[in-house]
Amino acid sequence: MEKFTKHEWSSLRRTLVNGGCPVLEEEVPTIPRSGLRIEQLPCSPANMVFDLENGITGFVMDLEVTNESDHPVLIEGFEFKTPWQGAEVSLLAGPHRSGPKQGNFCFPDPGTLAFDGDIVLNRLFSSRERMRPGENASGLVLGIQKSPIPAYFPEYGRTFVEVRIFAARERQYSAKISLCVDRSLSCARERRQKSTVDRGGLVAE
Repeated sequence: MEKFTKHEWSSLRRTLVNGGCPVLEEEVPTIPRSGLRIEQLPCSPANMVFDLENGITGFVMDLEVTNESDHPVLIEGFEFKTPWQGAEVSLLAGPHRSGPKQGNFCFPDPGTLAFDGDIVLNRLFSSRERMRPGENASGLVLGIQKSPIPAYFPEYGRTFVEVRIFAARERQYSAKISLCVDRSLSCARERRQKSTVDRGGLVAE
């Protein structure tokens, strides 16, 4: 008779518990989860990728990161991976240290959204923070890409990006994040350009 592996025991235990079958802790060996769990808060209106001026793209996602291991995890970096070719996506720098935008993370586009630094997770990934066992952090992750969203994405369509958290000892943790595509700025610009060309054509006739 073959023995169950620890992973098989863990999976079986979850199935039994979910089915309402009582299981004693000592009956089934469980495996402590290891590393970071990344979850998207799906009902948040903040999960979007959008146009900015000058062909720049902004990213906002509402995430929750939990250290499920029994040891501290030293975070060393963060990466976005888009399904399209383009410039590298980087974390939005901030917050502003002085002036009317002090304490806020702001995209480089006059009049666009600004976010209070207290609800932004960017510093968690850019300053080598250490997460304690069981520690949880939730908030917005803001990114910027110095290339536009491809024109084949429909206005208010959806796409997925992959996010990765890099930790000490060459460990990495990833998740796929669903985002609403807001191309309203470029679509409006395209409509204005088309309208100008059409009016020019009428005048020429």
